[in-house]
Amino acid sequence: MAKPTSRCPGFAVGTDQARFIAKARGFLRQHLDHVAVAKLRMNRPLTSSDLAELERLLEESGVGGPDDIRRAGESARGLGLLVRSLVGMDRAAAKEALTRWALQGGGAGRAPPGATGRSRDGGGGMSRRSGA
Repeated sequence: MAKPTSRCPGFAVGTDQARFIAKARGFLRQHLDHVAVAKLRMNRPLTSSDLAELERLLEESGVGGPDDIRRAGESARGLGLLVRSLVGMDRAAAKEALTRWALQGGGAGRAPPGATGRSRDGGGGMSRRSGA
């Protein structure tokens, strides 16, 4: 029998993980003006108190318990990256980060700062030129 895979280790495959992610995404999108969430959308660094506040906000929302939030954050390589993957990055902030990265000699297999490996529109790049 094939071993089931999960994006968030510690969650039951399928429903529990999907429910947690859906609830967290919905809740966070209703709180885009929260200081820590806004910092992530604008690609600004978070302080340890911002991370603690994100954790508290998610716990109090009822999205999941402390262990659920910890596991999801660990599987995403950090709570900040998890939240950013759920709420996205502001387009202007993404363009600014990409420009800064390119001007500093970015490339050579390194991803731009703040890159999560996914774009909000499902495409691979920022250009929308036809035939590209």
